[in-house]
Amino acid sequence: MFLRSARFLLGIALVAVSCVPAHAAEIAVEGVVRSAEGNGAAGARVELRPAVSRYEAGLAELEEVHGAEPAPIAKTGTDRMGRFRLRVPEAGLWRLVAVADGFVPMEIAALPVLEEISLPPVTLRSDAGLRVRVVDPDGNPVPGAQVLGKTGKPALWGLSDWQPVRRVAMTGVEGTLRLARAAIEPLLVWAERPGFPAQGEILAEGHEIVLRLQPGVARFLVALDAEGHPLPDALFRDSRSSLALGRFDGQHPLALAAPATGLWDLRVELADGRRMSFRTTEAQRPAGTAPIPLRFAAAVPLAGRIIDGADAAGRRPLAGALVWSGGNSGGVTRTDAAGTYRLAAQVPGSRLDLQAAAAGHQPGQLKVALPSRSSENPRRAPDLPLVPAAVPAITGVVVDEAARPLANAEIRLVRPEPDRRWSAEEPRLARTSPDGAFRIAPLQAGGLYVLTASEPGFAPRSLMVSLPLATRSRAPLRLALTRGRTVSGLVLDPRQRPIPGATVKLSEGRPELSFESQPELGPFRAETDAGGRFQVSGLPAGLFELRIEGPELAPLRARMISVPKGEGLVDLGTFTL
Repeated sequence: MFLRSARFLLGIALVAVSCVPAHAAEIAVEGVVRSAEGNGAAGARVELRPAVSRYEAGLAELEEVHGAEPAPIAKTGTDRMGRFRLRVPEAGLWRLVAVADGFVPMEIAALPVLEEISLPPVTLRSDAGLRVRVVDPDGNPVPGAQVLGKTGKPALWGLSDWQPVRRVAMTGVEGTLRLARAAIEPLLVWAERPGFPAQGEILAEGHEIVLRLQPGVARFLVALDAEGHPLPDALFRDSRSSLALGRFDGQHPLALAAPATGLWDLRVELADGRRMSFRTTEAQRPAGTAPIPLRFAAAVPLAGRIIDGADAAGRRPLAGALVWSGGNSGGVTRTDAAGTYRLAAQVPGSRLDLQAAAAGHQPGQLKVALPSRSSENPRRAPDLPLVPAAVPAITGVVVDEAARPLANAEIRLVRPEPDRRWSAEEPRLARTSPDGAFRIAPLQAGGLYVLTASEPGFAPRSLMVSLPLATRSRAPLRLALTRGRTVSGLVLDPRQRPIPGATVKLSEGRPELSFESQPELGPFRAETDAGGRFQVSGLPAGLFELRIEGPELAPLRARMISVPKGEGLVDLGTFTL
């Protein structure tokens, strides 16, 4: 669905904020993609991309790279019910994009990931498209024009974290392009190109629109610091539309097209995250005069503390919390052991929308008014308390018979339903850390789950767990694994010939702890080899129901077998189908 000329910011190959060591475990993010009718959208694609600053995103728009997007950091597809589960390589601030052919792509522009999370559903709406034709005052096509479309109906997308991606594209040689648009969505459209200032803000409600650009007057601009020295790098945008207009390199004045009459509104952004808006009438002064200077005030540092909202005394710091300025996800930082943070570059006199997120807590925000004068001393923001998230979680530890922790053991969580043995939901998976610990969250409150721990060479162990658990002070669940037995056998047909490829299933005698939820060829399942023999390992001592199914033969009638305690191979004998 993406045009080759479209410059959607889906592929900015920049380094994401690294908040944990490179060896840290991946973090799962799950959710559901739906159609406008509320059905699960099977086959949709969900992509993980770095969250970038406004400045970096603007530079990417100016590069005018078409149809050559770098690969996402991670990606997955939705199942038949529209569900997805994506692995994030490390904690930090990320960008998540949901796309499907024939639909308007959606994104969460700044997603804090510190622990496993379940996202609100995202609705994909059919892409009816908008054809845009850009012409000059004489009706001639204007190729190379940058066109931006913004929704004219915000209520269509609601207040969800999921919003349409930035719809920016460039006209071809015929002065035309296509923007993604939902069928019932009006778009506000702007356009600009060298020689033509940004203009438009035309509401397009049909399938086609013509933008007639008026030429501007060439003017030169420079971005200066508080002492009047040229800034080394600055991005210029149109204030009304946010279209990126050009980049000042610190050496040569930037040439832009100014409006022939009226005021000129510009916004200048710096690599350190600062941005300032400027309104000037100097665009109408005679051509050939000195460049128009736009002066930045000196930066004001901001410091503060993130604390645990559950602590009535307000003294418990939250270490490792993510902190960033709203709308500028590229400037994220983390709190130290004392819960403190520092954001170095802020604009004096501005109001900052401070955002914070921490594991096990609800995200929080704080509006901070910065002093009007610059200072080397940081502005001290009030403490920002984060409320603990009311999200059930299961924590525990896996050990062997000698109480030694088992690292990298698989933890499988399945939610049964009353009317069937196992739910259609995919199992939740986790691995134990070097100290044998694990945590699975978030989970649905008031539910019943089957928790299974398995490790090669050990018999799996299962527990029935009901949520919510006891208070937070309760000790983690403890699962002790014992060495498992291996059983073997031979499967023959009525003529006493070995049957290769027969499926052997062993289920515990207690049906509520059946392992039928395991994937094919997982624990308690096996296939016979070319000689008709099979082995099933990792079995605990006890009674099991044995079932065997062979190709084009009637299955073996269920039999109960006993696996004794101890070690070594247990030969179950021969089975004839």
